[in-house]
Amino acid sequence: MIQLYAEAGYRVSLILTLSKVPDGIELLPQVLQYTHDVHLIPSFLRAHDFPRYFKHIVESRGAKQVILSNSQLTYEMLPALTEQMPDVEFIDVSVFSRILSVIDELTRTSCTVPS
Repeated sequence: MIQLYAEAGYRVSLILTLSKVPDGIELLPQVLQYTHDVHLIPSFLRAHDFPRYFKHIVESRGAKQVILSNSQLTYEMLPALTEQMPDVEFIDVSVFSRILSVIDELTRTSCTVPS
């Protein structure tokens, strides 16, 4: 996903919210190929500072869209974030990919209707 946006000319900023720092660090080699604007927030912030920092990154980059993927913390912050940043569109790619999988499965399955 990061590669697609970067290659399309978008500026990509990445906020990693994984609570286990090594898990986030393991992603860095792949991510750094496309952006150096990476924020592994559990490594330098306390949990109660995450929402304010998240909002700061979004606003300081002028982001109009935020792509979410499997971040429980971000899902929990989402109601407050959407209230504080009403012009920002939050898109959950994990839900979108599940919907595409269901559609793909439905189109592959042939249904017979009894006459």
